Amino acid sequence: MNRISFKSPKRGWVVGEFGVIYQTKDGGQSWLKQKSPIEVSFVSGESRNLFALIFPDSHAGWAFGLDGVILKTQTGDQWTVINQNGVVPKGVTDRHLFAAARVNGTLWAVGERGVVIVSEAGKENWRRANFKFPPVALNGIDFSPEGFGLIVGNRGAIFRTMDGGQQWQRIKIVPQTPGKGISQAP
Repeated sequence: MNRISFKSPKRGWVVGEFGVIYQTKDGGQSWLKQKSPIEVSFVSGESRNLFALIFPDSHAGWAFGLDGVILKTQTGDQWTVINQNGVVPKGVTDRHLFAAARVNGTLWAVGERGVVIVSEAGKENWRRANFKFPPVALNGIDFSPEGFGLIVGNRGAIFRTMDGGQQWQRIKIVPQTPGKGISQAP
């Protein structure tokens, strides 16, 4: 399993290897396997892993994974693939998506080779972010409710926004002293 998301003390979901999706309605005491449109068996030799999961409201949600796969659910019970027929920007469907976050009604997903995509909550039209990110794996993204956000990735990549993702700044890190942490480069 790679990611878990709870939208209430009782209702949550988990996604993982081979495209599996589980749901709980009792606070994690029991889990019901859901039908995943991309799930494959272990013996198939295929990889259809899901890495990220986000629920902008109590039911509708998104899951992201290998090869740019994006799944959507309207009810939290049934999932569909939405990255077909040009819904996802050209060049994104071949790049793995590792993390997702939400801020001020906007959904974000980040992944392999500097891919950052964005969509308005409740819509299915994903587009590339306006900022050009370097071609490194971007492994995490998160925002505060006020719009402060960070994207982190391989090779020490750190990007910061103070305005909910309208503008991004690359943060360079320099050692303070051995074993004492890091600080932002001027």
